[in-house]
Amino acid sequence: MYENYGRKCKEIMVEGITDQLKESPDLFVSKFSSIPANEMDRLRKNLRKAGAGCFVIKNSIARVALEKANLSTLSKLIDGSCFLTISGSDVALTSKTLIDFSKTHPGLAVEGGIVSGRLADAGMVKELASLPSREVLLAWVVGGIKSPITAFVSVLTATTRSLLYALKGVIDKKEKK
Repeated sequence: MYENYGRKCKEIMVEGITDQLKESPDLFVSKFSSIPANEMDRLRKNLRKAGAGCFVIKNSIARVALEKANLSTLSKLIDGSCFLTISGSDVALTSKTLIDFSKTHPGLAVEGGIVSGRLADAGMVKELASLPSREVLLAWVVGGIKSPITAFVSVLTATTRSLLYALKGVIDKKEKK
């Protein structure tokens, strides 16, 4: 009676994790050791603030879920205590949260992941974490779009201003005569 219960629980877990993996194109695989539970809770809270989901998972279940989600290339990263992070809308913020935590907690090592459907190693994740936030990048884009328009308006007003100065000079000259 109970022997099939464990298998059914594992199947349900694999299905749930597979569904989550298929929903998000961004996933990070980390290894952890010797991190106190309260610190792991703090990491989970910070990741939730970044819009990401995370969970500790048994390696065999992780491999099966990755296979079913067509992400079997990540299976080679699954070794030891495994921590999966599924990113929300801002993948840079999620990677920054993980990398910042790993700087203060050497027991967490980001091994790599999938970013926008592409395999990313640990170095690429660190580069992604060094990017400015989404808001800053959007501000740069808007500034880049705005700059030529501002320059054009400045040129137009300079021409008008020059014409006004010339007319003012002519008026002043005629008044002195």
